[in-house]
Parts: sequence; C-alpha cells; structure tokens
Amino acid sequence: MNIFQPISRYLDTNGDGTGTKNAVGDYSVGTTDFYIEPPGPDKFVLSRLLIQIEDARTGGWDADGYGQISAPGLTNGISALLLSDTGSIACDLTDNTPIKSNVGWGQLCYDTVLHDFGNGNFFLSIRWTLAALGHPIELDPGERFVIRLSDDFTALVAHYFLIQGFSG
Repeated sequence: MNIFQPISRYLDTNGDGTGTKNAVGDYSVGTTDFYIEPPGPDKFVLSRLLIQIEDARTGGWDADGYGQISAPGLTNGISALLLSDTGSIACDLTDNTPIKSNVGWGQLCYDTVLHDFGNGNFFLSIRWTLAALGHPIELDPGERFVIRLSDDFTALVAHYFLIQGFSG
C-alpha cells in the first residue's frame, strides 16, 4: 500500500537530502547538479520549486545581473533538467536557454519578488509552479529533477532550491 508522504526538501549535491544545499560555490570549472531523486520503490510527484537568492546590501540589483553579480550576469547560466535513469537528458525545462540573470527567472517562472526589508540583505524569491506545465512532474526511482549550475556563485550569500510535492 502506498502512503502519501509530502516532500518539502532542498535540492542538494547528493540528491537525497544529505549533500550541499546552499549553491554558493564556484561551479565555473565543471558543472554541478543540485537535484532530487526518488530512492524507490515509490515515485516522487513534484508540484513546485521555490528559489531563494540572497545577496548583501551593497548596491542595487540589475535585471541583467544575477543577485548583485554585475551585468551581464552569468556566463553559462542555470538549466533545469529531467534526467532519465541512465543519466541522459529526458527534458530540458529551460528549452536550451539557461537562466543568466535575475529577470531570466521571471521569464521562466513568472512569479518573482525582490524583498527589501530596509536593513540586512536583499532576497529574490521565485516560485515555479511545475504543476502549471499541465501536470506535476513524476519521477520514477533513478530519475532526477536537476538544477545544473555552471558559473561562479561565490559572490552570493545564499542560493537555495526547495522542491515540494509528494511521494507515493
């Protein structure tokens, strides 16, 4: 019997919740995947991805920058991918057009909000309703939902990807 289990977990470098979750490293030499993978036997059904970018209050955020990484933002960008159980790309959700700027998230997900609380850091919050693709994304054991990073993000304070849905 399958039992509904909610999922609210940060994507990480191991795919099981035990790896690095804060994506502020230098991934410009080689790509790094932050992902989730169902351990089996149940599948994961993914409904929403929440992205949070935090950067220091040292200047303004440009539409063409990433956080406060100056325009032109990222060189290689961020891709959202579905990988098959063999590791091949089953679907490129960014349509081979990686996110390279703050406004790039709005082009893909639409829901973006820049938070300025008056003191402290700035936060860009992004909500990507995956279920709005027509159906939530279903992952079988061995398949992965991946955010692939290929740039230097060390200038950011924090950079998180929270996936929500259920298993069963």
